[in-house]
Amino acid sequence: MLYLANSPPTAFAETFGHALAETYPPAADKFVSRLELEERHLYRIAATRALRLGELHGAGIPALNLDAGLLATVDYRLPRAWSRWVFEAPAAPDGIPYPSRALPGGENTALFHRCRDALAEEDLGPLASWRSDAGDLDIADILEAQGWGLV
Repeated sequence: MLYLANSPPTAFAETFGHALAETYPPAADKFVSRLELEERHLYRIAATRALRLGELHGAGIPALNLDAGLLATVDYRLPRAWSRWVFEAPAAPDGIPYPSRALPGGENTALFHRCRDALAEEDLGPLASWRSDAGDLDIADILEAQGWGLV
């Protein structure tokens, strides 16, 4: 499984903030080290063909007689079971898009290994020195927006 986010802020929230609610009390100070930001790189992943994605969000939820609780549970057994079901479906989808729990409004995609030959990666460098292509966003902006301190 390859987990992707639709934006650097979503990727940061999913990576560093994945278990915040279980780790920190509300509004607690949280910090990330400069070393961690130097060691972790941001990658742009591009598909070299159209990917077939299962729909376990939006209209796909009621179509399968489910509800959005599937997307909000902290017990991952149920989402894993549905992921296996999608993986084994006759249509052989390449992955599943789903909303980010760590950053509301963000989108993620879980890709199955069967599409690995249809992906190209570009290393955008360490998070510590990352800057958006437009130059209007960098890691300091993400840290500030998401309430992280730097040590």
